[in-house]
Amino acid sequence: MGNTELHYIEEKKEMGNAKTLELAKEKLGSRFLILPIDQFYEFDFSDLVRKHTINSTIFKGIVTLATTPGSTDKKMGNISMSGNQIIGHEEGKNPNRNLMSTFAAVCDKKIFEFIPKGSLKWTLQEDVYPKIIKNGGMFGYITEYPMFNIHSKKELVELKRYIEEKSKAKK
Repeated sequence: MGNTELHYIEEKKEMGNAKTLELAKEKLGSRFLILPIDQFYEFDFSDLVRKHTINSTIFKGIVTLATTPGSTDKKMGNISMSGNQIIGHEEGKNPNRNLMSTFAAVCDKKIFEFIPKGSLKWTLQEDVYPKIIKNGGMFGYITEYPMFNIHSKKELVELKRYIEEKSKAKK
């Protein structure tokens, strides 16, 4: 990633992750990556970007969301897909889920058309993504690797165990 820039933007009042993203709007290019820093990923982000370029160019996709069949966080969004198009995204626990959101995504700036102006709480998962899905503009990138959401020592221990087991399997 030769021309990567990092900018720190601090929100004054918690209004939801969509409104936080909106604070960065002027700093973002026409296409950008959403990547939470409290998660561990193992897939190729350049491939996610390539797939989004295809989805955006051919299918007019606005968001390409990485999905996984496995995750340590059982509260992650439940994803339904038809081909590579996401047709459903539901937050919270669902015992029948097959695919889960990893929250990592490549987005076009058109995503901001789905975030209303003003000071209201607005999240990507509950407010923005359902509208983009309804418009047919959300696509999935299925990865075989689990995603680890790290918010506690217990979750860190689970990640360490996963990495050690994978390391042993390679030998």
